[in-house]
Amino acid sequence: MKLSQNNQSNKTVNNPWVWTQLTEWFKPDRKEGETVPTEYLTKGETEYFPNKSWVEKDYVKRIEQVKIPTFFETMLREKGLSDEFFVYTYNDQIHVVEAQELLEYIEQTEGEIREQIEYTFRQIDFKNGDLKHYLKFLAEAYVECNWSVQCKC
Repeated sequence: MKLSQNNQSNKTVNNPWVWTQLTEWFKPDRKEGETVPTEYLTKGETEYFPNKSWVEKDYVKRIEQVKIPTFFETMLREKGLSDEFFVYTYNDQIHVVEAQELLEYIEQTEGEIREQIEYTFRQIDFKNGDLKHYLKFLAEAYVECNWSVQCKC
């Protein structure tokens, strides 16, 4: 099994900026609390940014965006596996894969592979199985595919 990585182009860029009451006083078409349109902002790697003077003059403010946990994060947390780690000996080397590291790789999968992993998570949960065994299997597959001269994945 191969855990493929997403292209960086799929990364979403957040816009946490909203107009303030002061801006609404000067520009009635810009309502307090409404998101600042991205055409007024500079695009960064992970989020948009306003002109520095707008922040200093209190024309815009940054709102904290709450991250909604993914299905996989929720499953690991609910099963108490978030702090687990998996030890696997491969090619006479010991590899330790933390559950959080494995979660990052699972989250980067896409398409059929991601669907199969999610389906398997759901089946194990539905049958009250131990998700830890499947995570160990995924950790071993990850090690074999990333530390093998010729990956069979």
